[in-house]
Amino acid sequence: MKRRLLVLGAGTAGTVIANKLRRKLDVAEWDITIVDRDDIHPYQPGYLFLPFETYSPDQINRSRRSLLPTGVDFVIGEVDRVDGAADTVTLEDGRTLTYDYLVIASGTSPAARPDARDARGRVASQHLRLLQLRRSSGTGHGLAGVRPRPTRRAHHRDADQVPGRPLGVHVPGGSVAA
Repeated sequence: MKRRLLVLGAGTAGTVIANKLRRKLDVAEWDITIVDRDDIHPYQPGYLFLPFETYSPDQINRSRRSLLPTGVDFVIGEVDRVDGAADTVTLEDGRTLTYDYLVIASGTSPAARPDARDARGRVASQHLRLLQLRRSSGTGHGLAGVRPRPTRRAHHRDADQVPGRPLGVHVPGGSVAA
């Protein structure tokens, strides 16, 4: 009987895991399945170039399926729940996937929970309201409503800095010219 490896998340981490393990694990002994909510894999560093029109949105998106090797099954679906005791994953559409080994590579979606509390016991919504008040009153600067402190430039002379020579960076055992 074949062993089943299930990977949740076909982003960079999940795709790399599926590709590496497909090369290492015998096809006759292992089934590998990867699950993600859609078939669009965005090349996230490319987002930096969109505002400058270096890339267009269609140039930074690839099919997730195209990044997977032969022998890796790709399932599109939202994960509803993982039952570790039964070794199953249930998708929102009701499909159930079984596994012997599970890799969770679903990434993160940072967001403040409305009921999350900080060290002073304030909830996130209080922080947001405080920021809105500071911004609207003109007293807040920056995200945290704090005025930036002026920076002091450190004036020091490197042992390697000699008039007529390029500025050097001191490293143990020598220097590297900048």
